[in-house]
Amino acid sequence: MMFWLMGLAGNVFASCDNQNTVSVGIGTEWAPYLIFKEDRVVGIDADITRNILKRAGFCAHFVKMPSYKRSIIQFEKGIIDIIPAASFSEHRQKIARFSLPYRHERMRLFTKKTTTNHLSLSELFAANHRFSVNPGAYYGLEFEQLKNMADNRPYIFEIKSVMQRFKLLNLDRVDFIVEDELAGQYYLAKHQFNDIKMHPYMVNNDAIYLMLNERTLNNKEIERINKSILHHQFEVASIVKKYLQ
Repeated sequence: MMFWLMGLAGNVFASCDNQNTVSVGIGTEWAPYLIFKEDRVVGIDADITRNILKRAGFCAHFVKMPSYKRSIIQFEKGIIDIIPAASFSEHRQKIARFSLPYRHERMRLFTKKTTTNHLSLSELFAANHRFSVNPGAYYGLEFEQLKNMADNRPYIFEIKSVMQRFKLLNLDRVDFIVEDELAGQYYLAKHQFNDIKMHPYMVNNDAIYLMLNERTLNNKEIERINKSILHHQFEVASIVKKYLQ
């Protein structure tokens, strides 16, 4: 397994000296959830996932993929065992077993066009505003339906890097980006995009899960992971707080 992973990805983070290793597929850096160090990945999702798996008796190999979409592809092939930070969708349910939820995610719009604050998502699309999103990411049923309408497709631009999405917005190449609330606030504070504001419209508010590969994990292993999540809930708030200070 790990031989194939080394050929597929640029980095494999963490070394495990036991047999209970699982491959955790991650995409591009997404602070404060995924932050890449020289030989280690940290951040809210990395720390939570590592702790959950450790309590369940596993050692996590974080495998950096070119994009979240590529992680899904390798997951379907049985090469990746787990994908963290997953929101639920009917398509994903067909290819994965979802764990118990381990945190919540609020997807928001970020923009320089504050005069649109009174408009809903459908009204923004109707006005032909341009949106940048992360390829392979799920932003809720409403956004999926609007994204799949033929008239809206020319106005959606898929960009892998969250930093690049913010730069495009700052340069007025797009009008809106759809981003996790905490991640958006983190990048605004760190990089001082002073003209970019969070739009009041809530795109999606959803539970976040681990996607578990039933081709590589058996029922007892999945049960251990879910039990670990139940006993790990009290630590989540402290991990989130650590990265937002």
